[in-house]
Amino acid sequence: MNAENQDAGGVDVEAAGSTPLAFDAADFRLLDPEHARSRDHNKPRLALKRKLALFGKEVLPRLSAAGLALRARTSLHHPYTYNKFRVDSMWVYFSRRLEELAGLRERLGPVGEDLDPHFSQLLLLVEANAEGIVVSLKIHPGAWWEGHNLKAKCARPELRREFHALVKAVPGFSLRLHDHRKEYPCGTLYADELANLLSRYSPGEHWLHLESRFAAEEVARAGAEVRAPLQAELLRLVPLFRWIGWRPDNDFLFEKKT
Repeated sequence: MNAENQDAGGVDVEAAGSTPLAFDAADFRLLDPEHARSRDHNKPRLALKRKLALFGKEVLPRLSAAGLALRARTSLHHPYTYNKFRVDSMWVYFSRRLEELAGLRERLGPVGEDLDPHFSQLLLLVEANAEGIVVSLKIHPGAWWEGHNLKAKCARPELRREFHALVKAVPGFSLRLHDHRKEYPCGTLYADELANLLSRYSPGEHWLHLESRFAAEEVARAGAEVRAPLQAELLRLVPLFRWIGWRPDNDFLFEKKT
């Protein structure tokens, strides 16, 4: 069950240890569907969770230096209601802190009282599954304000061209809508393809993903040296995160019509 198909039920990474981060082949075998419901694998999954937490702890200062004040949390490592009693995917995800959303809560009024400060947001995410590691930017369906802000911003042709340029600036990533199998390689994305995808994107109903994949064999072979490319890949998404995310100075959701 991938990240988009479950709730987070996560915990903060502040307590992550300092063990050198290295993923091995056994980490990915843990996430095979055949093991997903087994509680016998909770202990090794906890070790994998700590590796993901350590990655989050290490990269947070670099995200902060790039202008993003984010919080890092990890998903559950044991079968539970949040993950529908299946663990075939584990992740560390980065979202804005509650104080960063204070202005949005005020603008939303009663609707904003239940604003999720963790998972139902615009996210940066590093996911481990049986196939390897996925580095991504995602708009959660519950973060409908982010999706509507993006669509309203892109309704202006000059700003849609700006967004198109930012997407094309991350070759190696692919753009994907919800659970659709069709992927659009960012480096070769045509303007009409982007316009078509945005026209089909329904905030509040759909996920929106930008994803880059690292094969399990490649990650295991790299050992602890995998940290640098994974961090670099995540940092490539910072300009897109800033361009999409609602802020008082990036407000197309409540913008007055003239």
